Amino acid sequence: MSHDDYSPWLTALARLLAENLYVEVPAEDTDLIAAGVLDSLMLVELLVQIERTFDVTIALEDLDLEQFRTLRDMARYIAQRRAAEAPRPA
Repeated sequence: MSHDDYSPWLTALARLLAENLYVEVPAEDTDLIAAGVLDSLMLVELLVQIERTFDVTIALEDLDLEQFRTLRDMARYIAQRRAAEAPRPA
């Protein structure tokens, strides 16, 4: 997946983090977990917000923490989930 496929989600994610979790993301490739920006409780809230905002389902069995470390990782995940969950033409 190219950067263009998920770049529209980067701004929306940064806004979601800022407005709903009061987290300012320094750069799209900052590891928010390793940097201590997101703790476990905030991560759970972020997952709920992502599901609501971007109309995707994050199944527990599919949950991989690596997909939520950076803004770029999250945007890529959302683009992939939306593509997978999109209705197929008949």
